[in-house]
Amino acid sequence: MAQEVIYFSKKGLTARDALINEGNLWGNSFFTTVLVKGGKAIFWDQHRQRLEKSFQYCWPKEFDSSIIDEAQLATAKILGDFSSIPHAYLRITFYRELSGAIQYWIWAVEKDQLKSSLKLNSHCYYPDRNFPDFLKRSNYQYQFQLRKESLAQGYDDVLLLDHESYILELPTANIILKKGDDYITPIAEFGVLDGISLERVKFMLEKLGRPLREMRVHAAELHEFDSCFTTSSFNGIRHISTINEVAYTEDIEIKKLVNEFYGEIW
Repeated sequence: MAQEVIYFSKKGLTARDALINEGNLWGNSFFTTVLVKGGKAIFWDQHRQRLEKSFQYCWPKEFDSSIIDEAQLATAKILGDFSSIPHAYLRITFYRELSGAIQYWIWAVEKDQLKSSLKLNSHCYYPDRNFPDFLKRSNYQYQFQLRKESLAQGYDDVLLLDHESYILELPTANIILKKGDDYITPIAEFGVLDGISLERVKFMLEKLGRPLREMRVHAAELHEFDSCFTTSSFNGIRHISTINEVAYTEDIEIKKLVNEFYGEIW
């Protein structure tokens, strides 16, 4: 049986408190998802920064870094239970109770990474334009519905496009394209999450003198690229074999660069 741990910050939590709160009722919550490898949280510093920024944005008057400290300490204790497990998925969610008190829960579960290549179709998507690009909110209903439709059609996932057919991202991953020696990603604007794995790849490429270019890419231009791949905190880098009818070769170089720069994190 897979190892699993669930932790609630509130002691003596009742079923009512767990279910009837601003997070569940109105989506007043945020989260981050972390890859745990051998009991170590990959890119923890960046995930903590996301939690702090999200806290300051959502509830500026209630912001208190000591709550983040508590969550970090609780996470560290949970990680000890996963020290002998190759990979685990960790999610930390903060929410506000009806009383206004800030609480959080942590879910960690043993899980295999997905490494197979992706076959994608594309679909128009109208992203929420009211929130900053670093904020991960618990509202993936429409994106996941599009993913289910794509799976039913024989694809592995869906590439989301804006109303003008410019590419955005996948439901739970960013996308990077390669043309020649250049790496390109959609501009982190409305509809594109400022993903941590994307940011780490961007940081690495800048240090190597090969900056990641941010630009708008139209769906009609997808055939101009040699390769493309997704980045996400849990699955890391994942090759995209096709988008609609366009086929891509796998970029072996990027995984080699990441392993040399960060170590065997994925």
